Amino acid sequence: MQSPHRCRNPLLAAQARAHEHAARQSGRSQVQAQLPRGQREVFQIKILLEGSKPPIWRRVLIPANLRLPDLHGVVQLSMGWQDAHLYQFMVGIRSEGLRCYGDPVRLEIDLKEQEEGRFIDDLNIRINHLLMNRKDWIRYEYDFGDGWIHRLSLEDILIQPLRLAQSPRCIAGKRACPPEDVGGLMGYEEALAILENPTHPEHQDLLTWIGTFDPNHLDLDLINADLDASFGKKAKAP
Repeated sequence: MQSPHRCRNPLLAAQARAHEHAARQSGRSQVQAQLPRGQREVFQIKILLEGSKPPIWRRVLIPANLRLPDLHGVVQLSMGWQDAHLYQFMVGIRSEGLRCYGDPVRLEIDLKEQEEGRFIDDLNIRINHLLMNRKDWIRYEYDFGDGWIHRLSLEDILIQPLRLAQSPRCIAGKRACPPEDVGGLMGYEEALAILENPTHPEHQDLLTWIGTFDPNHLDLDLINADLDASFGKKAKAP
């Protein structure tokens, strides 16, 4: 849930304007300005859970101007997470000026980090402020305890009618989302081994907690029904 006080800070508003200005100066903005009436850019994004073997991934189509809090929602619904923990987007690496984007109120970010530009409120930042060309990518971290790191890569830039371009869709993917609070990738691998071994002393307890679980299961229809339920009303609004 977004904090009602996030947009009142003049520093955060200035950061958003700086990103908007940079985006307008990019070649991407010039291309968008020349699109025929009723046509919009759509980003094809691959969401990969880093370190997963076999890979756990989703391919989604999203509006090119989707705001980061809404992109957070797309990742949650497409992957199958429950939105029960904190998140942040990350651009760059620590040795080259890592910048993080999220809700500074929920994450309890101090003003110094925001003033130095190391943390930026994501409320008014759009994905096309950060991804402008094919093969650009950023990271998304969910649940700082388990540390689920996702790589979001811009695979393609499509042109679609507005009615299609407004609604996020998941068009492909592989494997089920890990259970929440399972302990990150190492904990997930251990849990799978226990579930596959009925003689393990923890098998029954884990089965009671997680329930029937198929790591290879993926239901795209269900994912898209959830996306439509969450974003459909926004897309249809004038």
